[in-house]
Amino acid sequence: MPALRLLLIAVLLAGCSRGTEAPPAAAPAADAPAPIPENVVIEEPATAQPMTMLYRCEGDAKVTVAMLDAESEKVAVTLPGEDAVELSQAPSASGARYVGDKLVFLGKGDEATFERDGKTVFSGCKLQAAAG
Repeated sequence: MPALRLLLIAVLLAGCSRGTEAPPAAAPAADAPAPIPENVVIEEPATAQPMTMLYRCEGDAKVTVAMLDAESEKVAVTLPGEDAVELSQAPSASGARYVGDKLVFLGKGDEATFERDGKTVFSGCKLQAAAG
């Protein structure tokens, strides 16, 4: 009788231990992205740095155009001997056009023209350097 009792206890214990096993892990779906391990750090992509361009115009005049934001919607134009003037992007049939109260910057490719009050003040400007 004690042997039967021991056999019964062994069977019960064996049955109980089967229920505590972890189920097999489900295979990830073929198109599902792999999970990211906890120790991986995800960094945001660096934002584009605004660019500064140097133009050399007729008469050896140097004009600086600095993009004020990564989307290039605003620029700061510095004419020789003057403070920087902020201009906003405006519609253009061709190339880039930035306008302010009195100043306009027109650029196409590596060439630019600067106008004040509707009159050209610097023309024949060629892009010399760009940094950003």
